[in-house]
Amino acid sequence: MTSFQKTVSRAPSGAVPEDEQRLLAEGEALENFKTVVKSGTPIQPNKVELGISVGMGKFGPIYRAMFNSYNGSIHDVNVYLLKNVSRLPDEQLVKLTSLLKSNIAAGAHQNVVSLCGLSTVGSDVMLMWEPLHQSVLRGVLRESRCARFGTEPFNMASFLSSERLAAIAIGCCNGVEHLLKKNVFPTHLSTSNVLLAERGIVKIGGFGLAEHHALDMTTESAPTKLRWMPPEYFKKDQKMIYNEQTMLWPLGVTLWEIFSLGGTPFTSLRQAQTFIDAMRDGSAQLETISYCGEAVTQLLSTCTSHIPEARGDIRTIIKRLECISADAKTQINLCYREDFPYLPIITPLEQQDE
Repeated sequence: MTSFQKTVSRAPSGAVPEDEQRLLAEGEALENFKTVVKSGTPIQPNKVELGISVGMGKFGPIYRAMFNSYNGSIHDVNVYLLKNVSRLPDEQLVKLTSLLKSNIAAGAHQNVVSLCGLSTVGSDVMLMWEPLHQSVLRGVLRESRCARFGTEPFNMASFLSSERLAAIAIGCCNGVEHLLKKNVFPTHLSTSNVLLAERGIVKIGGFGLAEHHALDMTTESAPTKLRWMPPEYFKKDQKMIYNEQTMLWPLGVTLWEIFSLGGTPFTSLRQAQTFIDAMRDGSAQLETISYCGEAVTQLLSTCTSHIPEARGDIRTIIKRLECISADAKTQINLCYREDFPYLPIITPLEQQDE
């Protein structure tokens, strides 16, 4: 058994997990929240200059801001202002505490959406994030299809090169590896919760408050997690343990999204119940990406094995991707032709839930 794991019940949507129920029963929600806030990296509020509002999150407004750091440099950041925290109902406060705890535990990493610091301002709490107004990977992948450069004919099936796709995949894996080491599980991992920052650096979200759509920065509908969840999730009357092997399944689906240029996973299983049944009986398989070589196909098959122990480990996955990167043009053949086999994009399937 891997050293990092977390057991979760397949409770009905909206149900409160057991650890949160205990805090509610003991009436310690606010004190526990304050303790978690104190464990984060403190910032001085007067170092932050709020700019325009860019959205409304679940717990308050989100702003673009400038951070005047202690060495005199100025940084572009986002601020999530949690309003009147002490007045939140205990159930919401417990949920907020759980989410914030994950972000603090994750710490800083170049491939993770990082919480830079926080501060209490009266009854509000200011969370300072690295910039969130970045491109969402899913959109970039889909928009990259069949790019035309000026009046020249199509040469490549994507403006993202084979090498770039491999680098994006490795960046995603590096971010997930870091989170697993911190015992943080990005349970909403998909390309819709991955950002592309400056210089094309990949940033993993989908955990705690670092979920792009949870911050409501866009009006685009967020995919549900159904088609990214591992088979273990669908076992009836059984608790699922989040661990390295469990997380390799959604990572594998995310890698498939990258190499398929934003395709929708499991499109051969159109009905939600049909998909769930196939996950339970072990017949659900990702569609083969015909322009990818054997190394990519085998890697995706390994990550999405219905036998958790057969999925390997994240470090081995990264090494295999590095080998693919060294021969990227062969393993990911993006030479364009009129009948280039793009995988389908079917947005309604991505919105399916149980």
